[in-house]
Amino acid sequence: MSLTLTAICQTDSKETWSMELGASKNILYNNFTGVNLRFVSPKFQITGEDPYWTEEEEKHPKRFKKFRFNIELMYAPAFNVNDENGNNFIRINTPGLRIQNILVSRIHKDTLPIYYVSNSTQLKEYAVSGNIQYRVLEYNRVSVQITGGLKFFFLTSPDYGLVNTKQVYYLNIGLLSQLNLGWISPFMDIGIDRIYTIGAEVKFNAIFRNAKRRYKLNLQNSNKAEG
Repeated sequence: MSLTLTAICQTDSKETWSMELGASKNILYNNFTGVNLRFVSPKFQITGEDPYWTEEEEKHPKRFKKFRFNIELMYAPAFNVNDENGNNFIRINTPGLRIQNILVSRIHKDTLPIYYVSNSTQLKEYAVSGNIQYRVLEYNRVSVQITGGLKFFFLTSPDYGLVNTKQVYYLNIGLLSQLNLGWISPFMDIGIDRIYTIGAEVKFNAIFRNAKRRYKLNLQNSNKAEG
């Protein structure tokens, strides 16, 4: 007996990838502030075995295009992890630990990614992730999306070098809300890693297209005036 799963992505859009810029904060550390850059694909649809559009899909393509893919780069400059309780050492739980605890603790309790550093330690974080966005709600210009994907992250410090030596990646799931204003779309999202990001998506192709259209109209008007 065999089981076959088929997923096909459908798109006939002429849109190009857009860019998102944002600032990130970690709920656990007040001093954690990161900068965020994302590259986001056009909307597309995932269907079953039939690679062709149905009549309904051709009439209302936006209704069925619920997926997007994004690549995220994040950098958090040196932030202090001072403990407000005055402890000499601070316990660092790496992101995603609460969910992964359920699986990891059953197999290797001694490999849980927990680290202790002095309370004066400064850390930097570098991260890159690939995520799928799925639109669950859309009303007028507002949309709510579920995001999920793998995040690779590296916590470094001058005193300890690479801190998260036991785990450099985790599965992150989050919720993203966005307001579509045309060529710019503000958004906010938060993940289970307790990092939230506020920023805006910028569609440079729409800006260039409008500028090109205006240039052509001005050129045509000037030609008519000369004639």
